[in-house]
Amino acid sequence: MFPIFSAADLFQNVVKVCGRFRWEICRTIEGTAWNDIKVKSLTSEYTDYIQFYKKNRELSEERKEKLKLQIQKGRNNSREIFVIDYEAWINYESKGAIKLNKVVREIMATYCPFSKNIRDQLIIQPIFEEAFARFIRNRLKKIRETEGRHRMLQKDNIEITREMEDTLRYYKET
Repeated sequence: MFPIFSAADLFQNVVKVCGRFRWEICRTIEGTAWNDIKVKSLTSEYTDYIQFYKKNRELSEERKEKLKLQIQKGRNNSREIFVIDYEAWINYESKGAIKLNKVVREIMATYCPFSKNIRDQLIIQPIFEEAFARFIRNRLKKIRETEGRHRMLQKDNIEITREMEDTLRYYKET
């Protein structure tokens, strides 16, 4: 997967590959709706952000100019533009350094969240608390849905499988 001899840092190569993988797996899962904003997903929201950044009121003129340069650097390929932001998310934002704009930070926090221990360290900063708010809301919604399914099954005297219990535990622990 990676060259034996490389001038680049192995970790950086892994981050790029993981970014491309996240993008492509989301595109594959979403099928033809991968860029349809009505179907909320990583690719649809990020593609919408790229397409309409000039009209986005949350971005300053300076940020818009930086994004224009990033689009040129990514050769107008939405996946490669995403990978540039994904690298900043992993390399800098995970350590508390502010490199991304508010819109991208919220997309990343929702669809590419850090592990719980990193989130707990970052969430004390107001800028990250705001970004992770949607992730937290979505997780709580999943917990309520899963618990509701469990109650319905128990009411009908249907055994809850280990996988179903693991799913609920996963949502509660992440």
